[in-house]
Amino acid sequence: MDSKIYNIFIISILFLVIFLSSTPLPIKFFMAAMSIVFFVPKIRSIVFGKKMIQRKIKAAIYTSIIFTLFWLCGITIFYKSLEFENLSLVLFVFFFSLVGNFSYGLSVSILSEFIITKLTSYRVLTSCFVHIGFGLLTYFIFVFELFIFCTSCSIIFFVMDVLLRRKENSPTILQKKMDVAT
Repeated sequence: MDSKIYNIFIISILFLVIFLSSTPLPIKFFMAAMSIVFFVPKIRSIVFGKKMIQRKIKAAIYTSIIFTLFWLCGITIFYKSLEFENLSLVLFVFFFSLVGNFSYGLSVSILSEFIITKLTSYRVLTSCFVHIGFGLLTYFIFVFELFIFCTSCSIIFFVMDVLLRRKENSPTILQKKMDVAT
């Protein structure tokens, strides 16, 4: 029962963030449509039954933080000084990258995971193409100026997901010592 409440809570928060944002209405509907992946029973059983959703959420958060830090570095390189207005712009960038990563990026990453579970080889390469392909797809969906940012986030999201998956699958030092002892 707690699992169902948790799932409903996560989905409700996701839709709340999408519809309370100040993005144009067509983009909100697109993000909501991508988020409906959570409601498809086959995909939902894959996602919510394992640790994968936690890994994807971590990847989305880390991607937003890393993207914002890269963006902040770019601001400091071009403008040489940080003013309060630039710092508020950093929060703006972080918020919208978080919204984009949780609605569009998370949905694409789950779709990628669903696709690669059927494959036996070239799983990482296929996942890379799906992530970057949907990042490039934003050229046709969103404004051209956002295309570079969306593609950058998709690359960072893919790298973070792969790193977190490897960390999840590799044994810890304590587990290695226990295996040697037995």
